[in-house]
Order: sequence, then structure tokens, then C-alpha cells
Amino acid sequence: MKTPLGGGHYRIYFTVVTLVVIATLVFFYFQDYTNKSNSLTSAKATSSGSATSIPNTKSSVSNSSVSSSLSPKSSISTPLAGKLNSIACPSVSLCISVGSNNNRGVVYVSNNTAVSFVKATIPSYVSNLSSIACSTALDCIAVGLNSIIYTNNAGVTWNSSTSFIQNVDYTSATCITEINCIVVGSKQGDFTSNTAVIISSFNNGYTFSQDKYLNKISGLQAVSCFNQTDCIGVGGDVVVVSANGGSTWTSKPMARGVPPLSSISCVTNIVCIAVGPNSVRNNSASSISANAIYTIDGGISFSYLNLGANSAFVSSIACNLTDCIALGPSPTVNNLTNEFDISMSPNNMLSIKQINSTPVGILVSHINSSVSAGFYGLGIKDYNPVIYKLSASSTLKVGN
Repeated sequence: MKTPLGGGHYRIYFTVVTLVVIATLVFFYFQDYTNKSNSLTSAKATSSGSATSIPNTKSSVSNSSVSSSLSPKSSISTPLAGKLNSIACPSVSLCISVGSNNNRGVVYVSNNTAVSFVKATIPSYVSNLSSIACSTALDCIAVGLNSIIYTNNAGVTWNSSTSFIQNVDYTSATCITEINCIVVGSKQGDFTSNTAVIISSFNNGYTFSQDKYLNKISGLQAVSCFNQTDCIGVGGDVVVVSANGGSTWTSKPMARGVPPLSSISCVTNIVCIAVGPNSVRNNSASSISANAIYTIDGGISFSYLNLGANSAFVSSIACNLTDCIALGPSPTVNNLTNEFDISMSPNNMLSIKQINSTPVGILVSHINSSVSAGFYGLGIKDYNPVIYKLSASSTLKVGN
């Protein structure tokens, strides 16, 4: 039989319940106060500069795995090393540069317009990479000595291409459609030494076909296409043109012979300029022009071009829709780069001016351009590779 609680018991029970409620209220009050205090302290620290908030910038590439894998860092994850030979920027933010280090190929990828780079993993057999070309913001190929590799995710992963000619020093690549790319080079070996080689891919570098051996034509150093059908290749002393997307090629003679050429780029659908260093090594080098030719009719005919004084060792050229920049070492000053802006008027007249924008101590040997990202120069400063963004009217700005 249970006995009902008396009045004293009710008072004790009420007192215990009241104390529990009060203790609970005090606990939550102090917890809330502590959280607010921590938030206030954190906010004051951030505003006073003792703590830094780094924004999470994302790649412009829509592939989510690309954005998460290659999001820009506050500093360079892997310092640039070796020698850089080519750079391509297929989108506003994405730039990929290739070259070599200790006889191994290297690929560096930037998702913040060449401000910082991360080193990509590539197949171990790849030695020296000479050129890179991109057909889309995701698809690129890189070529070099006995090597062709490709990416289909903006440089996150790289794979070996198949079905390409072996024992070839592949020197230049260009893409003319979203799937079609052309690669040129020189066949190695005693019996076909320096024979020009041209191959094509119709699946973004996965496989290659339409192999072309241009016998009795020295190896090609560069190729450029100004639309989906018309392309021009240049080499030691040769110019070849194609009017059908690389299916067939024709050699173009010149009155005084084709001078040695190492680089070509096109301003418009019909205007292209090729350059190469002059071999002269004497006291008059400052007054001698580099080797240079141009076409204003899409490769039907070519004329010689005088770049003017101090241009003798110009070896690389890149063009956008209105201007070209050609550059090379100064023939008179050590560790100085001479640059020349070549602009085109509406009636296809070329205007050339020297632009002294590179300080002494920086030797820029290669230049590339893209519609989305502008001009980039690749070179050496204090024995280290550097990448610079530049324009025809402003000084070089360090990109790395």
C-alpha cells in the first residue's frame, strides 16, 4: 500500500525541481555567452590582420573534378624547374606550360591565368616536350622527342597517344577543330635524317593517322593554321603549305631561297609571319635583321620581311587578331631580350617597332598567345625558368 506524500515532501520535491531548472538555464546562458565571445574575438582578429581569410577561387572549367583537383593555391605548390618551351591558355584561367628538366618532360598547370602552377604527373617515358596545343578548354596535346601525350580533363591527368611514328623529334603542334590536331617534326636516323614528318589526329590526340614523310625536305620546326583547312609549316630552309587540313602539303620556293626559320604565327585568315635567327656573328649584328618572311594571301606567295636593327637573333613569334610580337636575345647586350611589335593595318600593311620592355637579366626565348589570355613569354631569370605575361604596349609583368 502506497502512502501519499505529506506537505513536507511536496516542498522538498518542488525545491529540487526548481534547482534543476535554474541550473539548466545558467548552463545554456554561459554556453551562449562563450560562443558569442569566441565569434567576436575571431572577427576582431581577422579585421586587425592577425588572421587571413583566403577566398576559394574555382577553375572556369565546368568539370567538377578539375576544379577540386587544381584549385589555385596562395603560393606555388611546385616551383618551376628546368626549361620551358611552350605554353597554351585555352581559357581565361587555364594555362599549361611544357618543357624538360634533367632530360625528363615536365608539364605545369595553372588555373589562375599563370599566377601559380602545379606540376602534373605524366608518363615516365616522356623526355623533352617542345610544344603544346589545345583544341578545347579540356583537350590538349603535348609533343616532343619520341613523345606525344594528351589530356581530356584540362591537365589533371595525361596519357600516352598511340599509333604515331616513332624515332621522330616532334617540334610543334596546332589544333584546327575541336578534335583535329596536326603535329610536325623531323625523322631521326641515318637513312632518313632530318626528313620532315607531319601527322594528324582526329580524336584529340588519342591516335594519329595520315602520316606524311616529306622526303628531300628538311625537318619542320613549327606549324600554324589560320582556319580549318589552310596551314603553313616552316623549318630550317623550307616552307610547306596545305589547303585541305593537312591531307597534302606543297613546298613553296622563294626567289633568294627560304631562310632558316624556327617559328610561325598568323594574324588573320590570310596574313602569317615566320621568323628565325640570323646566323651572323660579327660586329655588324646590331644592324642585321633576323630571317623573316610573310604572306598576305594565305600562303599562295611569300615575301621577305626586314625586322630592322637589333633583331638578328629573333627566334619566336606569336600573333593575336591584330598584332604579333617577335623576340629573341639582343645581339649586342648580354642577358637582354629584344622584342618587336608587328601590327597590321586594314589594307594588310605591316608596321614594325622595337619595344624595349624586358629588363636586363631576363632572357625570353619563346612566346605564345591566345585570344582569351593574351601573350606569354617563356624564359630564364637567374638560371630559373620564368613565365611572363606581356603585351605590345606595356612592360612585362612577372607571371610567376
